[in-house]
Amino acid sequence: MYKQDNERRRNFNKQDKVARQKKSKFFHSSKYTNNRDLSPQAEHLEQAQPEVEERPDRLKGRNAVNEALNAGRPIEKIWLNRNSNFDIGLQRLIAKAKDTGAVIVETDTKALERLAGRNHQGIVAQVAVKDYLDFNELLARANDMPDTEKAEELVIILDQINDPHNLGAVLRVADCVKASCVIVPKHRACTLDMTVAKTSAGAIEHVDCCKVVNLSQAILKLKENGYWVVACDMEGENLYTSQTLTKLKNDKIAIVIGNEGHGISQAVKANCDFCVSIPMYGHVNSLNASVATAIVSYEIKRRRQFQA
Repeated sequence: MYKQDNERRRNFNKQDKVARQKKSKFFHSSKYTNNRDLSPQAEHLEQAQPEVEERPDRLKGRNAVNEALNAGRPIEKIWLNRNSNFDIGLQRLIAKAKDTGAVIVETDTKALERLAGRNHQGIVAQVAVKDYLDFNELLARANDMPDTEKAEELVIILDQINDPHNLGAVLRVADCVKASCVIVPKHRACTLDMTVAKTSAGAIEHVDCCKVVNLSQAILKLKENGYWVVACDMEGENLYTSQTLTKLKNDKIAIVIGNEGHGISQAVKANCDFCVSIPMYGHVNSLNASVATAIVSYEIKRRRQFQA
């Protein structure tokens, strides 16, 4: 009798083990797991939210963006979930932002999460850390200058500078040479964000920045108001050390610096008065935009101060 009970127990345990194995295979099949790894490590990675640094110049969510617009804060750019075309409330918010001149960029959910984390409600906004100077105000201010100040007037124009570190470094140079303003295009250029402010080492507080829709039209306006516009380009017909800049030492000057990869666009270059180049003696054929700005700006400063 005792042997029979042990035999029954062994058979029962064996059947129970087989049943548990079948059940495990069933619940771990692709039907239930969707071919996903159910290990604890994989589940932890899947549930973890992307770590995004909180930035005071970046707003997420409809209420935050709407309140910023109502308060008159300068919004430079809005990233919008491209699948929200049928969201009436969001479309009204975008229409209000467009009226203020904000650039609208459609993107996907993953990109929005990389920008501002989750709970973005399909919208993230980039707010300028500083107000822009109106272009017409720049012209009016320059025209009201006494002749002694006109002889010191220098404006820096940036064509398609997309790296905020470059823009910040240019603002630092602009403050060092006492340039009155840095002009940037509204499109295809970086904005005045926290990275720019940090890279500028505080210079952003002392240098005006002006944003224009069309650089070529802005250059024509500057020329109409007495500025000589000098492009810094690898194909410039004069070296930056030539006597060309000396002839302009008593005039208002605007210098144009282009993108490191493509230089100054042909449309912008065509409206400049002339081009100067910085010679390259090594293997690399271009300088960082802020370095080129510093070289040409200090040469103009030197000519004005030390040559009669």
